[in-house]
Amino acid sequence: MKQNQIIQLTDGEYTRNTLSTESVSKKITRFVKAIIKRGDYTLVVSTKMFIRKLWELSLTPGLDSKLKLSYYHDNCDKDELMRYDQIILVGKPDIQYQMYQRIHYVFLPPYPNIKIWILTKTPMCDNIGLNKIKFVNGDELATILNLKAYKNAKLIGLNPACTKLGKAITKLRCNGHVYFTTRKLAETAEVSPATVRIYTERLCRDIPDLIAIQGGFLFHKN
Repeated sequence: MKQNQIIQLTDGEYTRNTLSTESVSKKITRFVKAIIKRGDYTLVVSTKMFIRKLWELSLTPGLDSKLKLSYYHDNCDKDELMRYDQIILVGKPDIQYQMYQRIHYVFLPPYPNIKIWILTKTPMCDNIGLNKIKFVNGDELATILNLKAYKNAKLIGLNPACTKLGKAITKLRCNGHVYFTTRKLAETAEVSPATVRIYTERLCRDIPDLIAIQGGFLFHKN
């Protein structure tokens, strides 16, 4: 069965607070504009604050007929999804289920021709069984979109090691790992176990449901 093409940006969660900063807002808006231009009709879904920001930044001139803007908390009409050839999910919603629901509707029933862009490293796979996601960092996404890559790591706002670890954790979760050792994470991210230990506290703070236990990590559902 044909499966949707899914690309996920993994260099940040892009919460409501971070999306409100000027540098992050410009970076993500740049990606969103480039993605919209690749499709015929695109649904952009994000927090209420960021959607309003898109209007303020004049996202839509010349693109009005190519997109619809929607909030995570809006009701999702499954039949309406058939109108789109692309869906962009921007940032981590305040209630993570709202993001799961948006993706879930695309797959049940399946609409395999819809391309999905997920602009947050928030893990998406444990509840909906997606296992064929292309994970990219900011520079890789810029290359896909034929944009000039960001050379300044400070603009991305993350240490390169954090980017590798976040990407590796998302990959492990999508492959069904509820628990994994520090060494397993280090091998997946291609960093040293010492690097994992340095960033353990930050990883557990930034990634939903991730907790550190002796010798590794566990995804915990409340």
